[in-house]
Amino acid sequence: MTAPLLFCVDEEAKPFVYRVMDVKLPGVEKSLFNLVERRGGPVDEEAGFKRALRDADTFESDFIGTSEQDCQVWAMEMQRRYNFIEQDIIGIVDARSALDGTLLVQSYSHEPGLEIGEEGILPKENNTWHSFRIEPQHAPMVYSSLQYGALEVVYPVYFGRKQELTDERGVFDVARAERICCGEES
Repeated sequence: MTAPLLFCVDEEAKPFVYRVMDVKLPGVEKSLFNLVERRGGPVDEEAGFKRALRDADTFESDFIGTSEQDCQVWAMEMQRRYNFIEQDIIGIVDARSALDGTLLVQSYSHEPGLEIGEEGILPKENNTWHSFRIEPQHAPMVYSSLQYGALEVVYPVYFGRKQELTDERGVFDVARAERICCGEES
């Protein structure tokens, strides 16, 4: 099963990685994420990334001190090489994660965007990474919607109404976005 990559870029945020690795898709035992530890990349699917992390487990990260852009470039290279890495979506545990318990999820949009009625083309910016600062328990919803949702429903909410759905702390309201996508709220 493919899974998005998870990077830890801040030493102080390492304890938060355990919480993020507890996030799972419904009915799946392993973490939603592939934990990236080494810049060298995976050997194969079985020995590549950790998909579970217990309290007693330790992990390393060659990405401590690395920029978001370095994680993005590395992710794009690895997803070209390996078919068990989810395409165009990553998670980053950063210094802010250590402070407020949020996770940075980034989704890459290729050109061209999708023409959606009066909304126009969404996302408006293509060939770029789009950032969503979220509560980690909402990562499965973001992942499912952006990767497998009906784009004509998801894109107007996640990209067209992103500013409206982002609070004063810069955290995207995934629960409300999903209610809007499901037609439970407008």
